[in-house]
Amino acid sequence: MKRKIHLTILVIVPILLIACISHGYWFGSRVDWLNQHIVFPDYYRHMVWKYHTLWPEYYPHLQAGSNAFAFSYYGFMRPDVLLSILLPQVSMATILIVYMVGLIDLGAISCYRWLCDKGYPSNWCFWSAFFYIFSTAVIFQSHRQIMFVNFLPFLFLALHAIDQENWHPLTLWLVLIVFHSYFFSMAAFIVCFLTIRIEKRQWKCTPFLFAIGISTILWLPSLLYIIENKRTGPSPSLIQLFLPDGRMKSLFYDPYGCGLTMMAWIAIITHTKQEKKVYAWIVVVCMLFPLASYILNGFLYARVKILIVFLPWICLLLVDVFEQHIDIWMWPLIVLPIFFQTQPVWLMLDTYFCVCLLKRNKGRWLYLSVPLIAVLCTNTPSTFVSPQTYQKITQNIQVPAGRTAYFSHSYRTVNRIYDLQAPRLSAYSSTYNKRYNHFFYDVMKNPMVAKHRTGMMDAPNRFFEQMMGIQNIVTKGPLPTGYHWIDTQKGYRIGQNKNVLPLAYVTHTTMNQKMYDHLPWIQRLDTLIERPLVSNSQPTPYTSKIHLAATLPNQNMHLKHTTIKTIDIPAIKNKQIVIIDFKVKPKDPTKTTTITINGIKNRLSSIHSPYYNHNTHFVYILSQNHRNGHVSIQLSKGNYQLQDIQIHVRTANFQPQIQKVTSLPLKDHEVYAGHVQLNQKGYLITSLAYQNGYTCRVDGKIAQPKLVNTAFVGIPLSKGTHTIRISYHAPGFHAGLCISSISLLIYILRRKIYALH
Repeated sequence: MKRKIHLTILVIVPILLIACISHGYWFGSRVDWLNQHIVFPDYYRHMVWKYHTLWPEYYPHLQAGSNAFAFSYYGFMRPDVLLSILLPQVSMATILIVYMVGLIDLGAISCYRWLCDKGYPSNWCFWSAFFYIFSTAVIFQSHRQIMFVNFLPFLFLALHAIDQENWHPLTLWLVLIVFHSYFFSMAAFIVCFLTIRIEKRQWKCTPFLFAIGISTILWLPSLLYIIENKRTGPSPSLIQLFLPDGRMKSLFYDPYGCGLTMMAWIAIITHTKQEKKVYAWIVVVCMLFPLASYILNGFLYARVKILIVFLPWICLLLVDVFEQHIDIWMWPLIVLPIFFQTQPVWLMLDTYFCVCLLKRNKGRWLYLSVPLIAVLCTNTPSTFVSPQTYQKITQNIQVPAGRTAYFSHSYRTVNRIYDLQAPRLSAYSSTYNKRYNHFFYDVMKNPMVAKHRTGMMDAPNRFFEQMMGIQNIVTKGPLPTGYHWIDTQKGYRIGQNKNVLPLAYVTHTTMNQKMYDHLPWIQRLDTLIERPLVSNSQPTPYTSKIHLAATLPNQNMHLKHTTIKTIDIPAIKNKQIVIIDFKVKPKDPTKTTTITINGIKNRLSSIHSPYYNHNTHFVYILSQNHRNGHVSIQLSKGNYQLQDIQIHVRTANFQPQIQKVTSLPLKDHEVYAGHVQLNQKGYLITSLAYQNGYTCRVDGKIAQPKLVNTAFVGIPLSKGTHTIRISYHAPGFHAGLCISSISLLIYILRRKIYALH
């Protein structure tokens, strides 16, 4: 009876807690949840409905066409996502909130049952399960970066299956861990494998092999995409990896770690000489030395978020902490983290509270107020999406068919597809096409809105719009030169330009790599439109029409607050394209510098940012479709210098020598099909982002796709009439499907045979 009461409370408390902290708001963050975690699954189910397949391999509506597994990190085949396919009338936001609250409940119940079945008193297990619920990581990440914690309930179930030696259910829980969070899955597998070794003294590999085989359909194509687009960045030094981190961010309060309190640290220390000492020592070493995080993160970085996988072990150590004796030699270790904190007061008070309660051997339930306060402080209303914001971001605006850019709220709508007939070129994902990202920022000089390069947001750039075939613009500001107003909906102006380059065309006038390399960056902007880059082609001469209009002296900024200035640039009055660029040199590189010109924001992140963006060259491409030449400049506070300030201009009249291709209906897995008749040989130039997986056929024969314009698919064509078809298959998908099917079949047969015996 007591267990039933405990289980009921463990179900009700998370629901009440979440209802309290998110009262009047959606239980979702304004960035990751709003523009990734509800958007990608929703787009996935729309692709399923359109193409009638559970496994779409290509997303044509994001980052100029992408491998679908570029976004599998955010949920591709999770149970809630698959269930949403059957519930078209229910929003993905509602489904995800209900699912995440359910997972918190499941995690608490699984933790409680696991500890009870180990033989601990139910009251102790009940108390320890509350530590799981009140971990700042569990509540915080359930509405922010859900893959950090959504696997934890299945990790508890896997550990319970290990204790009971139920090896067949263990395989199921391991598979669910992979499908919920493949990035954390290997670390979770290590926790389970070590638990088997410690508890059972066995090397049990079969459940892990089956789980890896069954989930190959997800992790193999995802892994191949990550390898293809692996980002290069500074690796931590050996000193950084082996130098202990006394701050213990992986344990104390931080929602990007385990998010626990001093009681957890005391539980770990007091068990270093008890029967659970192996668990305690592994946790201590991993928490102290960044090398462990670096290894568990797959040698990408040494961020402590991966140590969330040790949360079940810490709950196990916490269950009987009040029964442990604190030896004298343990006190220096217990108080040591206090001296490494930048704000140690809270930890000191927490330590004092712990010591008082432990000495009296009572107050177990009173102490829960400490992690509860931490949860309430971490999950303030400002972290959630208001109903007004959700309504504003999700409202649909009808635009004509064709590529579309949304300049308003571009950061929050970066991944949102409002209409499958209006694909977008933006994307914000931890995994992205590195060639397209280089083209987007380094070639086309789009402004860097975020503190990182991973997000490619829509922003005014007349050269990018022309080259990438953006026919529709949705904005609250002025329309770019060349776009005419066609409609106004819900306060947004809709502009259209049908004179942009098509998705695919044929040209006989190109430039080669040598010609491209000799061009200054600014002349490449219009030359790529007029003379597409084909590495080994015979170049056709072209002189850029961009010319220098003015050079300004360096400007030293010493601003105590955000400042707005207005200047006049006559060239804008003549409906010309104006390029303003300068280098930013902050006096304090640890501060973020942001400068906005006419609503176009550029940002240089702090060098301490986890994803430093290296954006020291700010470029603004202005083209207003009216005769007001005023330019508004908003400067962030701080001390920095603007160097080499230049203003270039160009007419908005582009005259590329192209031959249009007649589009044909698409067949299965095709991303483009067209028909063209040529009087001389030429090149088919597309704006489909280049990546492994394309198959090109010209007149039914395989043709090798070429990299053109630094990031896109091109095909050489001979004189004559041609039918071109381009299809896409995600690398590793079919091999993964085959391995998963065989593994699942063997697993089912093996289980039936086992049941018969």
